[in-house]
Amino acid sequence: SLDRNYPNPFNPVTHIRFVIPEGGAAQDGSVPVSLRIYDVGGRQVGNLIEKGLTPGAHTVEWNAGGSPGGVYFCVLRSGGRTMSMKMLLVQ
Repeated sequence: SLDRNYPNPFNPVTHIRFVIPEGGAAQDGSVPVSLRIYDVGGRQVGNLIEKGLTPGAHTVEWNAGGSPGGVYFCVLRSGGRTMSMKMLLVQ
């Protein structure tokens, strides 16, 4: 699951919490996870995670310093599922 980022709106740091469920883990116990940030034009502006993680709750910080204010999308891919949410950076 992908929870709402906090704070939202944010300037310039926000925290993104997500949960990787049990099951579907590789032999080493990890599940492949991709967490990326896209701008409203669909361009990738951040790649926060691209590795195997253990099942459970995780929190990642995104520092958008230097990015223009506006709408961004956080996209989580894991276990064959894709989830997304909208975030608002206020400058």
